[in-house]
Amino acid sequence: MKKLLVLIPALMLTLGTTHGETTGEFKNATELGIVIQSGNADVQNFAAKTLFDYIQGKNKYSLRGEYYNGKVSGAVASESTLLELKYDRLLTERLGFFMAARYEHDRFRGFEERWELEPGLKYVFLDGEVYKLFTEQGYTYRNESAYLPGPGTGPSSDFHFWRAYLEGSAILTDSISGKIWIKNLLNLQNSSDYEFSFEPSLDILLANNFTLALSYRGIYDNVPVGLAKKYDSIYMTTLKVKF
Repeated sequence: MKKLLVLIPALMLTLGTTHGETTGEFKNATELGIVIQSGNADVQNFAAKTLFDYIQGKNKYSLRGEYYNGKVSGAVASESTLLELKYDRLLTERLGFFMAARYEHDRFRGFEERWELEPGLKYVFLDGEVYKLFTEQGYTYRNESAYLPGPGTGPSSDFHFWRAYLEGSAILTDSISGKIWIKNLLNLQNSSDYEFSFEPSLDILLANNFTLALSYRGIYDNVPVGLAKKYDSIYMTTLKVKF
């Protein structure tokens, strides 16, 4: 199943290149943040995020990665990894479809590994120079292995969710832009099991392709894995490089 989650989006990427659209545009945004405190407190925090986009006509290919690590007196206090491969295809000026495969690792949220496959539809409300707004609606299949101290990987479970996603962005001034996204997952087998997450962010232009990025992400899981808490959050201040 895990191989299938990777192969299906890879197949979609291959199919997307068969429409005679040979030229494209490559974009990347990478963020890095490091906090080191020593003396009375020994704390190290590291955060890295990157997004690669390749736009070829009506096709868009994306690779996203995130890594967070926090240590207190040398002991790991937080750590998570996310990798996502996504294919988007526009059908009309406003309507399109997408296919995504995602891998996550976060022992502190109770799971050793989480694999997801997401097909769905996308609808664009606004696509101007200043304001952008779109929604995605679709299905999420999840295979999740719980974290067990010692062996690490515990028993795995399968879940089926309805996914609703909304994202908007705006250019506020010549040097400041903002974005917010909201995502809701509703378990199709258990209506009391749902997840709600959101992230507002600001980019402040410093010079050329360098920006100061501020973001706050909240994740609420009504039925968390094991003894994990229901609400998780992370505030980040990073340096972003775009090209």
